[in-house]
Amino acid sequence: MKPTLKDVARMAGVSTATVSRILNSTDGYSPETRLRVMEAIETLGYLPLRPPPSTFEPIRPAIGLVFPKVSSMLIGRVLSGVQQEAQKRGHLVVVCHTDGTLRSTLDHLQLLVQHQVRGVIFASEILQREYHELLLQAGIPVVLLSSMSYQFDVPYVRCDDRRAACEATLHLLNLGHRDIAILAGARSDPFSSTARVEGYVDAHMQLGLPIKEHHIVYSRGFSFEDGQEGFHFLLQRETAVSALFACSDELAAGALLAAQTRGVKVPDQLSIMGFDNLLLTETTVPALTTVAQPFEDMGREAVQLLLNPTEGSRNRVLPVRIIERASVRSLP
Repeated sequence: MKPTLKDVARMAGVSTATVSRILNSTDGYSPETRLRVMEAIETLGYLPLRPPPSTFEPIRPAIGLVFPKVSSMLIGRVLSGVQQEAQKRGHLVVVCHTDGTLRSTLDHLQLLVQHQVRGVIFASEILQREYHELLLQAGIPVVLLSSMSYQFDVPYVRCDDRRAACEATLHLLNLGHRDIAILAGARSDPFSSTARVEGYVDAHMQLGLPIKEHHIVYSRGFSFEDGQEGFHFLLQRETAVSALFACSDELAAGALLAAQTRGVKVPDQLSIMGFDNLLLTETTVPALTTVAQPFEDMGREAVQLLLNPTEGSRNRVLPVRIIERASVRSLP
């Protein structure tokens, strides 16, 4: 049986991430650690999954940034931070925008392996076993951005979605709202949906308020169209709400248009709050109150963690803040 990266890590007494980074000549490790890793590689006869040298000769070292099918506005904010930090460190950024399927993501990861990238930032997507094994065998370190893995020991940069949603819901509750619906997006998303619904529930429990299951509305995703459909579905339940918390700004914007189309005045008859603080929140009428995620800072932190893993904490959770605009009002 061929030796694996895990075998090397076990023999050297280090993590698989350390082996990957030493193979990629990442700074920050002592000569002793490097020696143990290289001796283990030689003893086991481990061969990293790399293309022949003639396949691709990078002009400058590069890192990969992998996105699933998500908002282009969100991508732009994250990419700005990633590129700024990568440029400071003399690295190019190879951007891969997948359609979110297993095959598409694997194809893009194979491309990054062929390009001999120094590391991969996996943004807003679940790290499947197939992705992890491919990068592990290639000796390429990975950092998760805006997500985390319960299955693999992989560093991450993210916000606390559950706590952020709790703060957002408490903001509405403290303004006097008691009938608050939540547009939760795709039920399958453990962070943007599940964790934020849990935060919504936490806020109600903190104030001893009941949870009304018919106020929790899931949809196919987090897009503008999903927000419109979610609002119409909420109306079909014939439940009276004074506020709506959407788990993305695009959901909130879609719900806003759907409400206005139905003659519902925002915020006089319905307050609407989003999540992300994308540029569109300043352009809607009224402008959307939202939870601001520091996307550019997250991008910068991800690059720092990828290229200098020994600097500071291995995992980084960044704070959010509530941006108050005109789409939410207080109740008497």
